[in-house]
Amino acid sequence: MAKPPTQANIVASEIRDPGRALPKAIKLAMLVVLTSFELVNIAYYILLPWLQVSANDAVAVSAATSLLGRPAGVVITLLVAISCAGSITSNVFTVGRLTINAAQRNYLPAFFSKRGLPYKRDDENENVSSFDAPLYAKHSFRPSPH
Repeated sequence: MAKPPTQANIVASEIRDPGRALPKAIKLAMLVVLTSFELVNIAYYILLPWLQVSANDAVAVSAATSLLGRPAGVVITLLVAISCAGSITSNVFTVGRLTINAAQRNYLPAFFSKRGLPYKRDDENENVSSFDAPLYAKHSFRPSPH
């Protein structure tokens, strides 16, 4: 199921000229998605008999398998998995932005508005991470404070 465009408001601060770019991107994306959806559904009805379409939960895999063979069905399955991973990634990004914005507007504690890793002072008055990440220990990497 597609998500409503409410997440566009969250990332608007991340792009140049959001007043012009977002409406264009939304209109173009809707046109591409709706046209693709309609064309793919028409292709399913052309490629597969009605009984197979109505009895199957993975119509795209069935259509690809019947048209191009089993390897195509595997490729479609992998593409669906990659699409799901992209959806999860976008959710992680927008939830992080939501949390920061909510903390900046005092809906959540101020701790949530800080970006990066928390820091503590060591004996040499340098900022070091309070996390014992192997990356920092192995490469002696110390990120700059925010």
